[in-house]
Amino acid sequence: MRLLACVAPEQSPRLATYAAGQLRDPQAEVRLGACALLAASGAGLVDFAARALGPALADRDERVSQAALKALVRLVPSGNEAATELARRQLGSQRPWVRRSALAALAHLAPPPADSSAVAQVCALLSDEDWQVRLAAARALPRLARRGDAAASCALEAALRDKDPTVRRVAAGALAGQLGGARGVLALGAVFGPQGPGPPGVDV
Repeated sequence: MRLLACVAPEQSPRLATYAAGQLRDPQAEVRLGACALLAASGAGLVDFAARALGPALADRDERVSQAALKALVRLVPSGNEAATELARRQLGSQRPWVRRSALAALAHLAPPPADSSAVAQVCALLSDEDWQVRLAAARALPRLARRGDAAASCALEAALRDKDPTVRRVAAGALAGQLGGARGVLALGAVFGPQGPGPPGVDV
């Protein structure tokens, strides 16, 4: 199916429908190929792609979840309400890779500023047990929250004390953008110190 994706026309409802059906196959490799084929042949089929790929974000195989995310971002533009709602439903998944995929999808799909309930969902994930989920939440929040949003700023400020240095760095940058001006500089200084960020890979 991946070979078929390489030669598929950009818009083929017939191939896209076939690919969507294969997303329910019990074999992960088949579902991976289905994501690739749908991404290759689903151009312009926005609503169809959203309905097919949104549930695939919750796939039990992490690779399929990531492939569905890539296809969704390629085919579905920001502002699509159906896909946004499907992504929000996956934020509470028990699988950490599904929460990560849902956060990335939501950051792409939700028209900024997102409504307060969506922002609250992402804020809550800044306390997730999985550090990569917390990182994804820190990256998504500034794309969703209005600048100066009190809930987002409070959650990001708490994330400055995260045990993972990468989460702290990303949260600091997001908080600086939220606050702006001198308060933003102070947020960066809280993590990086007065000299600014250190070399890549160095926890300062």
